Amino acid sequence: MVWPRGVSRDRADLDHWFKDISPSPEIRTWFAHDPARFEEFRDRYRHELAANDEAVAQLCAWLDDGDVTLLYAAHDERHNHAIVLAEYMAGRGYRVQPAP
Repeated sequence: MVWPRGVSRDRADLDHWFKDISPSPEIRTWFAHDPARFEEFRDRYRHELAANDEAVAQLCAWLDDGDVTLLYAAHDERHNHAIVLAEYMAGRGYRVQPAP
């Protein structure tokens, strides 16, 4: 996972930086933030999430405990892994709302 641009770790004041839920370097490199590849990227990342029971269970536990904010380093607000992860968690019954 790439750290979000322009945000220091101190300023972010995060409880967790959960790299285990991120897309693999292989699909992230393949995607290369190309919107034309987003649908296949979504499919590949969802497949990785479905096979990553431990990380998904941890994210579910945090969501059961309260709000979770997803960060991403991409310039494109509509074609990034956080969008796919939010959709995936919404499909598991969690309420998802975009940041203000």
